[in-house]
Formats: sequence, C-alpha cells, structure tokens
Amino acid sequence: MKYDQIKYLSDEQFPRLTGVKHTTFMRMQEILKEADLKKKAKGGRKNTVASQIFRMVKFVTKIFIFANFGHNYPANA
Repeated sequence: MKYDQIKYLSDEQFPRLTGVKHTTFMRMQEILKEADLKKKAKGGRKNTVASQIFRMVKFVTKIFIFANFGHNYPANA
C-alpha cells in the first residue's frame, strides 16, 4: 500500500491504519524531505517521501503487535 491510497482518510481513520496522527505524519514527511534532498543530490531511488514514511510506520507498528502477542501469549518451551 502506498501513501497515495491513504492520504484522503479522515483524521479518525488515518491513525487506525498508520499508528500516528496525520499531523505527526506530515511533520515526519517534512523532516525526511530535507534529509532526502541531501541524500539524493548524488542520485537515488524514486520512492516518494510519504511512501517511505508510511512503510516505516507500518513496519514499526507490526513490531509492537508481535511483541505484544509474544508477551501476552508466551510459547511453552
């Protein structure tokens, strides 16, 4: 899924999918754009900054979900 598919979600639905508020996401995008401009001055991939942040947030969210499952439902060794 890419950011273009979720950018029109309401302020209530956006955090449910991403785990962060839309305003927080936009601030993260501003910070990453600045860093990305410096990095891509040499050349680089053609991923949008928003899509990169969305993938990162989804990854971090999954880590917390799996950590929560591991804590609540420990495997019997």
